[in-house]
Parts: sequence; C-alpha cells; structure tokens
Amino acid sequence: MTDYLSCKLHFSNDKKRLWIGQPHLIKKLEETFGDEVKKMRVYKSPGTPNAGIVQSEEESANFSETEKTYYRSGVGMLLFLVKHSRPDIANVTRELSKVMMNPTLYAFKELRRVIKYVLDTKNLGLKLCPNMTDKESEFVLKLYSDSD
Repeated sequence: MTDYLSCKLHFSNDKKRLWIGQPHLIKKLEETFGDEVKKMRVYKSPGTPNAGIVQSEEESANFSETEKTYYRSGVGMLLFLVKHSRPDIANVTRELSKVMMNPTLYAFKELRRVIKYVLDTKNLGLKLCPNMTDKESEFVLKLYSDSD
C-alpha cells in the first residue's frame, strides 16, 4: 500500500519505519495560494508566537463572499493536513478556524504565513517508528474503515 485517503505512505527499505505525507493536498495549496505567498520570507514556525486570533466585533473588514470563501478554503485544507500528517500546524490552524465566518486582515495574514510555512516544509510529515521487541519483525500497518 502506498496511498490511503490521499495520504502518501512511504516505508523505509527495511520496512521498520513509515512516513505519512499529503503531497496531493500540498500541491493543491501551492496551486491555490502559491503566487500569493512565494515572495514572503521563510518562517521557522507556522504561526506568530504568542498570538491569538479573535473574532472581530465589526463586519469582516468589508471582505466579499468570494474572499471569505477563499479564506475558508485555505483553512479547510490546513485542517485536513493537521488531521492526517501535520500536527505541527495544529495550534495555528485552530486559531484560524475561530474566525471562519468573519475573517480579519490579521487572520488572512496568518493564513498566508501558515501556508508559506507548509509549502517551505512540504517534505515534512508524520513519521512512525514503532519500538518493536522483535528486531527481525517488519512494521505492519493495519487500517480500518467504516464503510457505511
């Protein structure tokens, strides 16, 4: 198996380690937001340290419905990355999801920052290295799905 729920599974040659990534989704992020973030500086962290995002009391800085949908699309893609392969962006993505109905200028700025970070670190993913008692055993991954 090399693909599961749009996640790329890559086993090491000795079959004892597994890397899970989502290159398809990262490519979609790059196609959607790449031009907007490519000239931004490289960040070492996905979100601004000690920063939180709060819901605006006023209308969302006069954003059109198209811009709001664009924001929601970006946050949705980040949420899917967090769910399957990128727990490192979980906190900032949670903050971004707080203002889905009324994004602010600051929220858009943070969204761009996270997307830039993800695109710059697209080779990162979830690495599974089980501690097996039998050193000769191969790593076995069992997946279950609710098919209803």
